[in-house]
Amino acid sequence: MKIIVSYLVLIAVLSIANSGYGENQYVRHPQGQDLSAMNENEAEIEAVLTKIKVDQKQLKKDVASNYGILREEIKHLRKNYISLNSELNAVKTEYMEQTKQYREQLKNRTLYISGFLVITAFALLWVAIVTRRRLNQYRVLEKIIAQDSSLVSYLKSHLEIITSKSQTTVSSDSSDKHAFPVRVASEIYRMRKRIESMDENTKGLNALKNALNRLDDDLNQRGYVMSDLSGSPYIDELTVKIANTIEREDLDPGSHIINRMIEPQILFNGLVVGHGEVELAVGVKK
Repeated sequence: MKIIVSYLVLIAVLSIANSGYGENQYVRHPQGQDLSAMNENEAEIEAVLTKIKVDQKQLKKDVASNYGILREEIKHLRKNYISLNSELNAVKTEYMEQTKQYREQLKNRTLYISGFLVITAFALLWVAIVTRRRLNQYRVLEKIIAQDSSLVSYLKSHLEIITSKSQTTVSSDSSDKHAFPVRVASEIYRMRKRIESMDENTKGLNALKNALNRLDDDLNQRGYVMSDLSGSPYIDELTVKIANTIEREDLDPGSHIINRMIEPQILFNGLVVGHGEVELAVGVKK
């Protein structure tokens, strides 16, 4: 760059010198100027031109050299550009693949979350329905327990009245005498069987159990005892009514047992006053 600037400055100086020389020649020659001065100027100009030519050659060499270096740098830049462009394309491809994967993952997670929310909603709805049913069952059971408690109170008070009357009144029919106590015993048995299927945490259940125990003790003091024959072998001498018969393969063929008591057998001072009802099980071949 410096050489080019020097070259331009030198050309400007030579232009100025040539114009001045021409003017001097045009002015002084008619007056008889010495030719030796002109020769000296021409020699100087020739020297300057020679130097300019040398500088031009050197400039051409420098420009050619710099041009080669520039071409090499351009080639290097092109290679770098191609490499960077390839890397950029690889990054774009990887980005698109990752974006696609993220979208698929997001889609799957959205489906999973939606499914989970739907299942959770149905589960909560089911829990709410079950809870409501249980609450309704508890309310029904509480009403039943309250009614049974009232019935126990009524039976106890009425039993005392019937007993006192039977002690002061002579009755010719003994079945009438035992009818109400047998009914009371049957009600106690029925309530206890129903209590077995109830939740222990049901409100009023313990109070009902205690009331039934007191009523049972009251019957026992009056000579009445309930007999549960469930699981006992059945014989003809048993004074019970057979309500229905079922077949069981786990029993020996031809054997008979009392599968369950439907109504209890009631004894008064050792004598049967309430026969009771049973479900009879008969053994069959496997």
